[in-house]
Amino acid sequence: MIRFRIGFAVFVVALGAGLVFFAVRTSEEPAPAEAPAISPEPPQVILSSTFRRGTHSITGAFSVPTACHAIEASVTVDTEADPDIIRISISAPPDGGPCLMLPAEKTFLLSASAEENAVIEASVNGVPADILHES
Repeated sequence: MIRFRIGFAVFVVALGAGLVFFAVRTSEEPAPAEAPAISPEPPQVILSSTFRRGTHSITGAFSVPTACHAIEASVTVDTEADPDIIRISISAPPDGGPCLMLPAEKTFLLSASAEENAVIEASVNGVPADILHES
């Protein structure tokens, strides 16, 4: 019985010394260096526009991180500018639910009454987007 108590005491002391040793070692490790902030690339929106009888019909596509993401697109026209400016606002809120992490392309269709030579601008979540014109 005494051999058991001595063995148990040695085990507890060794365990305690190991915990103290490793706790001190992990607190001495330097914190990982933060990566320098890189400005993200502007989002890309693919647009195709047709003009007929004073109305632009605009179809577009925008890539989202998962198929579960929903987008909302709206259009406003600035008729005080010369030429008119058609502004497309795309809202792509983050999705909080579980979803397979595969990029997906979401499409939208908008129409706006403006001059034939109107300029089209787009933004995603308030950030100006690069527009790729589809033929």
